[in-house]
Order: sequence, then structure tokens, then C-alpha cells
Amino acid sequence: MSLTILTSKYGDDATGRSLGWCKFKYMLAQTLALTSYYTICLTAIDQFFSTNYQFRLRQMCTIKLAQYVTFISICIWIAHSILSGWFFDIQGSLGCVVSNPIWQQYISSFFYPVLIGLLPIAILLLFSLLAFHNVRRIVRRQIPIVRRRLDQQLTAMVL
Repeated sequence: MSLTILTSKYGDDATGRSLGWCKFKYMLAQTLALTSYYTICLTAIDQFFSTNYQFRLRQMCTIKLAQYVTFISICIWIAHSILSGWFFDIQGSLGCVVSNPIWQQYISSFFYPVLIGLLPIAILLLFSLLAFHNVRRIVRRQIPIVRRRLDQQLTAMVL
């Protein structure tokens, strides 16, 4: 973000000259994007389990488990971004680009269409609809009205 501001203000892109900045910028952007997308997906999954009619599944959803799964997810995306950053290089007038043809194929055929595109949308859609179905089922159960209202509000926020 700050590099983009400096580039627009001074007209000089440091990522086109410095290999370190080149790799760092893409690793950071990729880590933040993947972490945010999949944290939202994990929120929808947690909402599904916390509104489930089976007590055992509801009992499994704890803050400790959510923190652990989020930490593991962040570690996976950092590792993925470091691996991806390894293949960035500065090439003449093109600037900072992926230099490995196999990694270019991976980026164009799996990373953008699946990891950034379809998979988070599919996970979010599936578990949001399942959580919505669970909340509709909650109305029929004998639980306090305050709990039902909170479950409905949380599900609406996730959707």
C-alpha cells in the first residue's frame, strides 16, 4: 500500500528495480488476500457448526479451536506466499513478474481461478446456506428467544 502511494506521488516504482521489494510486495499482497478470503470462509464454517442441531457439533466450536484453525490457515498462506515469492524476478521493461513457466501455469490455471476465485465463493455459499438452514430449524427447537435472535443476526452478518 505504501509503495503504491509512493509510486503515484513520485512516479518511481521501487519494485521494478529492487528484487527484494518486488518479492516482498507480492508475498505480502498474496498473504493478506488469501488470509482474508479464507478467514471469511472459516467464519461461515464456524457459523454452520455453531448453529447445528447436533449438540456435539455445537460443543466443538470453541474460541480456542477457532484461534488454532485461523493460526494454521495463516501459516499455510504465508508458506504459499513465500513459495510464490521465490519465483518472482525483475525482467527488463516488464518489471516484477513470475519467471518460472511452471509457476506461471500454476498461477494462471489454479491460483487465480480456484484459490482466489471459485473455492472461497463455493465454501462461503455452501456453509452460509447450511447455516441459514440451521437457523430456520432453530425456530422449531425449544431454546431461548434471545439465543435464536443472536443466531439469526450472526447468520445474517455472515451471509
